[in-house]
Amino acid sequence: MGTDGLHELGYTGKGVWIGVLDAGFHNVDSLPAFSSLLQEGRVLGTRNYVYTGSVYRESGSHGMSVLSIMAGQWDSYLVGTAPDADYLLCKTENTEQETRIEEIAWIEAAEYADSLGIDVINTSLGYSDFDGTVYDYSYEQMDGKSTFISRAASLLASRGIVLCNSAGNEGSNPWYYITAPADATDILAVGAVDSTNLLADFSSRGPSYDARIKPDVTAMGRATAIQYGNGDAGRGNGTSFASPVMAGSAACLWQAFPELPARELIYRIRWSGHRSMRPDMNYGFGTPNMMYAYYSITQVPAGSVPGRLELWPNPVRDRVRIRIPEPVSGYPLVRLYDLRGTVTLSLQMELPGELDLPESLPGGVYILEVRTSGHIYRGRLLKH
Repeated sequence: MGTDGLHELGYTGKGVWIGVLDAGFHNVDSLPAFSSLLQEGRVLGTRNYVYTGSVYRESGSHGMSVLSIMAGQWDSYLVGTAPDADYLLCKTENTEQETRIEEIAWIEAAEYADSLGIDVINTSLGYSDFDGTVYDYSYEQMDGKSTFISRAASLLASRGIVLCNSAGNEGSNPWYYITAPADATDILAVGAVDSTNLLADFSSRGPSYDARIKPDVTAMGRATAIQYGNGDAGRGNGTSFASPVMAGSAACLWQAFPELPARELIYRIRWSGHRSMRPDMNYGFGTPNMMYAYYSITQVPAGSVPGRLELWPNPVRDRVRIRIPEPVSGYPLVRLYDLRGTVTLSLQMELPGELDLPESLPGGVYILEVRTSGHIYRGRLLKH
């Protein structure tokens, strides 16, 4: 998905608030993968909509594993998709039964998240089959407006919230469709692929009953890296794990462009998918390329400092000297873009310093970009 590219640019979810509505967060307060999250005070709060006890003491570990995909950090060699974001943890799912009251718990938690100003919600839950067949949903009800939870989910983007929701794990069953609220409008319903981008057989299919493309996108949900209850990192399968891969990635992209409306962010992510030119009922728009989405947005990224980058000589033939107005330790990232937004050169170098341009670089106008830990500098460079 290229989310590591956003991380390299400094966008790791910092300042973005993510709500996780799930089925329990067993021992999140003691597992080593979450130590940075807790020590830095980035848990915004917890709420239990099922029982009166702590969400950390619930026996269910599903929410813990989902959270680890976004917030986990294991000895600096493996990190989640949004390791520096802030998180609200809400238990809305009762693992001992399956009833429609869980939809209402989810709606209450979503309203609470909205009241706090949450930016992204991840829900690795889905509803179609309940205790007692009289309450089961039919495929005809997967239209984004028949179920309580999908009606609420469809409102979130208008409130400035991006919802990432698992598509469901029904792909190998007689009912192979998405489950509510994956059928909602203006969300990212996430199907599961493996590391080769092959669709997982269990990933629920679309379209929605009213013929909208579903799932919206896909992400790695087979053999996804997760936190185990014993403190080790391991692997897990399910669209439950594909959804937080996407949610954390969306948070990082939104950190770069915080003024972007929620619907616009969803649109950019969909259209960066590898099947965006031919979406279907299995992959939707496909697996997003987060760097493609990043470069497709014309707004200036957060942290950019225009007009303070010194380049000389300019115009240049083969070598340009670069200086920025701040002391720099280490080797900042320097990139050269052509006017189509394509990266033609990318390297780390000491500044101030001289950059040798490739002999094969055609003459023309380029944008030279320097990224430090806190700022982004850009300037126009004319090559003879």
